[in-house]
Amino acid sequence: MADLAATVRNAFAEQLAAFRLRLGELQPTVSSADPAYGGHDRAFMVAGAVKAHILADLAGAVDRAAADGQTFDAFKKDFRAIVQRRGWHGWTGEGSVAGEEWRMRTIYKTNMRTSYMAGRDAQLVEGGYRWWVYRHSGAAHPRLNHLAWDGVALPPDHPFWATTDAESAVAGGAEVATDLIDTSVVDRALADTDAAIDGYLKDRYVLPLAETPALITDLALAIAIYKLYVYAPNNKIVADYKDAILSLRDIASGVIRLSVAGAEVATTGGSRARMTNRERPMTVHNLKGFI
Repeated sequence: MADLAATVRNAFAEQLAAFRLRLGELQPTVSSADPAYGGHDRAFMVAGAVKAHILADLAGAVDRAAADGQTFDAFKKDFRAIVQRRGWHGWTGEGSVAGEEWRMRTIYKTNMRTSYMAGRDAQLVEGGYRWWVYRHSGAAHPRLNHLAWDGVALPPDHPFWATTDAESAVAGGAEVATDLIDTSVVDRALADTDAAIDGYLKDRYVLPLAETPALITDLALAIAIYKLYVYAPNNKIVADYKDAILSLRDIASGVIRLSVAGAEVATTGGSRARMTNRERPMTVHNLKGFI
């Protein structure tokens, strides 16, 4: 789980604006089963808090936590003072150390993360980025569908974001974040991949090819994915990359022949046939010590 205190201390203008927008509507709720409780993205509420003065005090405590970068421990002191001053009893978790700790953390975490994600969403929209990436936080007990979405990259206007909004996912307990793709890195990896493939094809085929064979597309994907890894790629990525390079070598040597409409085998000129022998499996180098 990400450090909650770090999230708060890094509060930014859009996050505060998103939270304070909700302060315009203090919504009383009887419990978390209250139909109105699902409106966290539009109003401020705490399950079981029905009196306006209690809601206002709790909203002020959360606002201070966000604006001043208060830790969870500081918020707990505020919460206990409000409960004692207002005589609020019967709230879920009251009466046990573990229950009260859980409840205070839930209030703190839900509001901090919900406002953070709303602010982050505002930044991404304002930035005009071409791609958004769904990132899972690495929570110990994730929802399987959220975990499966990790790494999904889609344009900002894709319907996925409307049905899988990170803000509501956080309100439901998911540990997620929205990130963006550095398109310059992607473009560079694709350009490097194109150059590598052309290097293997140029002596045998006229470039550019009239059409791209499915095999070349598959090889390009394997190479590009490998090149996009900042850290050490997993074993499958490495294996796929190595297999792709071997296939390109086979194409260059003529072991694999591309069937492309309109493609011509490159020649050295004239009408003479071009002879290409396979790579010799034994040479003076690998037979050193035997000859």
